[in-house]
Amino acid sequence: MKLVVSCAPDIAILDVNLHGERSYPIADALADRGVLYVFATGYGDTEHPGRHRHVPTLTKPYSLEDVRLIIGSIAEA
Repeated sequence: MKLVVSCAPDIAILDVNLHGERSYPIADALADRGVLYVFATGYGDTEHPGRHRHVPTLTKPYSLEDVRLIIGSIAEA
């Protein structure tokens, strides 16, 4: 969270489950700053809450090509 506040990235890939905690607060902070982001999860394409329902999800294991495709899709949107 400190990095999101101190230096906003151009784009982010957020693991949904971070040692038992969800990454949605980080996604909120990124969205508030206009930073593009996608989720990554090993649980399949989950339904994300509220303002994150539209966010694409990479399903683990994913390849570099999968990352390229999903980043390309959100950058075009």
